[in-house]
Amino acid sequence: MLACFGIGAPLGPAGVTDGTAAREAARRLWTLTIQPLAAVIAEELQRVLERPVTLDYGRPSGAADLAARARAFGALRKAGVEEPEALTLTGWGED
Repeated sequence: MLACFGIGAPLGPAGVTDGTAAREAARRLWTLTIQPLAAVIAEELQRVLERPVTLDYGRPSGAADLAARARAFGALRKAGVEEPEALTLTGWGED
């Protein structure tokens, strides 16, 4: 039943899983279910309110996500990528 709504088994009531599987299931839930649903809702709100509406749930900000982005930023900097570009690539740009 949960799979019908894009919720992976690691996030279900059984909860028998490791942290990596749970993080991946959460990432997939945000990317493949919540963000597309938010886009549909934003479109309807825009129609009803007659003004621009944006709902962005594409980047979860959980601790695991932040740690992964920090590691990616460090790896990019070590690879010679300039700081502004590394920040943008890891989702920590000016916005």
